[in-house]
Amino acid sequence: MLPYLGAVGLLTTSEVDPATRILLLAGYCLVMVLPALVLLAVRVLARSLVERPLPRFAAWLERTGPETTAWIVGIVGFVLARDAAAKLGLFEGLGAFLDDL
Repeated sequence: MLPYLGAVGLLTTSEVDPATRILLLAGYCLVMVLPALVLLAVRVLARSLVERPLPRFAAWLERTGPETTAWIVGIVGFVLARDAAAKLGLFEGLGAFLDDL
């Protein structure tokens, strides 16, 4: 929703006529909806090909989902902690401490 609101904000502040604004907004909506429609069409057309593997894939996701989620949360947490430590200057303080040893 945020990109859509940004696009609407840009359109309202632009100096183009209302007909062009409507055309641009319709084009933006088409670009945002088109990938989902293409995937839906592929799913409907390839129904017989994907129906057999989907239950196995769903079972695999159920089996590995918690571990994968834990890894993702851990990695994101590490990256946030590293960024916070760098912005607080902890690495420079650690370097100075190690130099004194």
